[in-house]
Amino acid sequence: MPQFTVYNTRTGEIRCTGTQATVEWCHAQAGPGESVYLGPAEPGSYIRDGAPAPLPQRPSEHHVFDWSLHAWRDPRTPDDRRAQLKSDLAEQRWKAETGGLTLPDGLRVRTGREDRAAFAQMLADMEAGALDSIDFKAAEGFVTLTREEARAISIAIADHVRACFSAERAAHVFIDGLDASDIPASCNLADFMGEQPADNLSLA
Repeated sequence: MPQFTVYNTRTGEIRCTGTQATVEWCHAQAGPGESVYLGPAEPGSYIRDGAPAPLPQRPSEHHVFDWSLHAWRDPRTPDDRRAQLKSDLAEQRWKAETGGLTLPDGLRVRTGREDRAAFAQMLADMEAGALDSIDFKAAEGFVTLTREEARAISIAIADHVRACFSAERAAHVFIDGLDASDIPASCNLADFMGEQPADNLSLA
């Protein structure tokens, strides 16, 4: 049986596809303002110059297709788009902030908020007890840290967290300074943290 695709004659938007017993019955499926292409059309396509053509790539999940222009359009206001970018950045900052830190010697420490609180308490106990060393469970197993090493790690963690928030703030300033036509579909926090990704900072 012949396959058919019913589409809007003006925009090319596909209305339905299917099969019928005869070509005549295929053409009979078109309503006012519609035409029939004899053949199948893949999802994500439209009819252009009498044949199926793929839709342009969708820039983001927020875009809708404007059939009159045959182009994707973001229906959100500039303030909506800025707010969404900032929300995305907050999620990126959280992942970077709590995703761990790699030290120059390869030791990787956890930087979740509970992990940081526990490490701070451990360091305070070392200082209060005048302990020269203590066993510490890093991301990949136990190590023994001297008081000086524990202090260095505490400083590194604080610098890491501060860098994450500073990058998020810098990104906010950047977004707020953009003209409406220049607001991007996405924003990467790592672009505001220098050359190293936020979740892989090392001590200098």
